[in-house]
Amino acid sequence: MSDFATLRQSVRNFVEEQVKPVIGAYETREETPWALVDQMRALGLFGMLIPPEWGGLGLSLREYATLMGEIERGCGSFRSMLSIQNSLVGLTLLAHGSEDQKRRYLVPAAKGEILVSFGLSEPDAGSNPAEMTTSAARVDGGWRLNGRKMWIGNAARAGVMLIFARSGAGSERRGPEITAFLVEPGPGVRTEVMTGKMGLRAALPSHIDLEDVFVPDASVLGPVGGGLRIALYSLDHGRLSAAVAGCAVCDVALELSLVYAQSRRQFGKPVAQHQLVQELLTDIHVDAQAVRGLLERAIVLKESGQPFSEAAATAKLFASEAANRCAYRAVQVHGGRGYLEETGLPRLVRDARVLTIYEGTSQIMKLVLGRHLTGLSAF
Repeated sequence: MSDFATLRQSVRNFVEEQVKPVIGAYETREETPWALVDQMRALGLFGMLIPPEWGGLGLSLREYATLMGEIERGCGSFRSMLSIQNSLVGLTLLAHGSEDQKRRYLVPAAKGEILVSFGLSEPDAGSNPAEMTTSAARVDGGWRLNGRKMWIGNAARAGVMLIFARSGAGSERRGPEITAFLVEPGPGVRTEVMTGKMGLRAALPSHIDLEDVFVPDASVLGPVGGGLRIALYSLDHGRLSAAVAGCAVCDVALELSLVYAQSRRQFGKPVAQHQLVQELLTDIHVDAQAVRGLLERAIVLKESGQPFSEAAATAKLFASEAANRCAYRAVQVHGGRGYLEETGLPRLVRDARVLTIYEGTSQIMKLVLGRHLTGLSAF
């Protein structure tokens, strides 16, 4: 067995034996099981995509997608946490961070010694970051940040937050100047965990309030004014992770539905033998295969060094919508039993729903793809 095959089996065992038996109780209480997070750290999952010289495992994007699918099968909250750590922030630090920034933040993040968060969204600036109001003003030796961020995963426990703020007026054509900052918890930084979520109930999305927070020049990520380009780089990778999650939801929906349909009997035969149930199963199968093909296309483009933004957006759009369709169909196959928490299907439905919203809503993905196809921006 190869090293990766061994790692995959270890992750699958962890999910089946440690996560699935207890995660429902934690989600009911909206708590994060930190003992299980420690086990993910021991498996090296916080640095899957990061090269060994920076503390990670150095896996390929395809291997990363495979392991994230295994995690999603047991807990979407964990998959979300690892996506932020690996895709949104980890790869961004690797590509845009200085040597000092990578030593200070990337190495401990890849080892799971600190959590990281991605601070782009605001109460009134979600899909359009150009409307953000968080500001960064020049002061001696650095910057003063003021503003409020919303829906920021991992923020309440983060050792460093990647915060995007307006650092200048910019221009009418290009919009405001936006800069990326690496912000540590400290004076002026306050986080508030958001509760009452539909899904990902073991995750830690939080508000971040920034009040006269001093950030030294050494903690500016990339060039001043280059924040929007960095954010888009991060989102391309985050969208791939969202597509991986959608693929896993489709797979789980099919697996659970096949087992139930072949064992449950109605009208003197297994429900799997009824035509309309077979239609539901086939529809799940086709969506799952289509998602896998779109995801593979995006991975091939990324790993060969070609532009992959369009492919990531296409995969994310289709996978997130397909995940919701397949979760719904799985409940339908199970009938009344699918309405019970013990089947895992209500959680599957809840966790699938957010995939059409974060990393760019389905509607924004259509506008991104429309701009790609026509060369004309609708926003």
